[in-house]
Amino acid sequence: SIDDYRYVVNSKKKLIPAGYFGRGIENLANVNGVFEFQTAYISNPDEIGNRIKEIEKVLTSHIKKKAPKVPVMPEFLTIDRFINEKLSLDKMPVGIAKSNLKIIDYDFKSSNFNPIITTDPKDNIHFIYGLIELLKQLKDCTIRVIDALKLYDNQQGVFVYNEDFDTVTKQIKIEINNDAKLEKRNIFIIMGLGALKNNIDPEVKTIFDDIFSKVTKYKNNTFIIYDDYNSYKSLEMENWFRPNVNQTFGIWLGDNASTQLSVKMPNFTLDEKKIMFNQIGYVVKNGNHTIVKYIVDKELEDEK
Repeated sequence: SIDDYRYVVNSKKKLIPAGYFGRGIENLANVNGVFEFQTAYISNPDEIGNRIKEIEKVLTSHIKKKAPKVPVMPEFLTIDRFINEKLSLDKMPVGIAKSNLKIIDYDFKSSNFNPIITTDPKDNIHFIYGLIELLKQLKDCTIRVIDALKLYDNQQGVFVYNEDFDTVTKQIKIEINNDAKLEKRNIFIIMGLGALKNNIDPEVKTIFDDIFSKVTKYKNNTFIIYDDYNSYKSLEMENWFRPNVNQTFGIWLGDNASTQLSVKMPNFTLDEKKIMFNQIGYVVKNGNHTIVKYIVDKELEDEK
């Protein structure tokens, strides 16, 4: 446009070159003026396209080092990309960074209480499906899924409990009591910790409180909490919560990350609030967040 030319050549006048192929405008500082120019043709105008291709082949033959391909964010980051990798609980891949598409991992081992929070557990469930499939590759761990949200329907290779939560809570307590003697680490994936708390008898609630009041002391029992935001927020009133849960670590899935308060992200920028894409997640470590495309199981890609 006329304004574009004025901006580029820094001219107050409304200047635009004549409508001929190769015409342009430049600001010559040494003669203090804006002039129209005509570029030279590299060949007959009808043959320019072919000539460019010929030059490209010649240049390519002389250049051994090629520019790296521009990375592109995939539509789905399926776990088959990581299945044959050497995985560990302290460096578990959970997504790729939006900024540079590098793999982002999460340490589920340093803390025994690891929250994964969202406002829509059903919509983001394929992250949990994918994460469980990766965790199943760990030979020194036993996966136990306590599903108070009734969302997990794949029981291969893991223990799944979705009813009689009084008994389940008592069984967890038994495992905790044997913590030092366990040959394999227990990974308890509790889907709906707030719902679990609300579906046990008052006398069992004391066992529940005892489990989580000592959660930082376990050597061989790790909890991964997948929960609805409002349900999880209700836990903050529990006596055991604040002394044992570091809110500057965790994972947030989906939108509304800038307005939630359960996983602390103090450095959120205005530009980041505008970022939206499918399977968006926020991996938070010591209050510093990374926006990621989170992992999913292959089933989500097949459904689409």
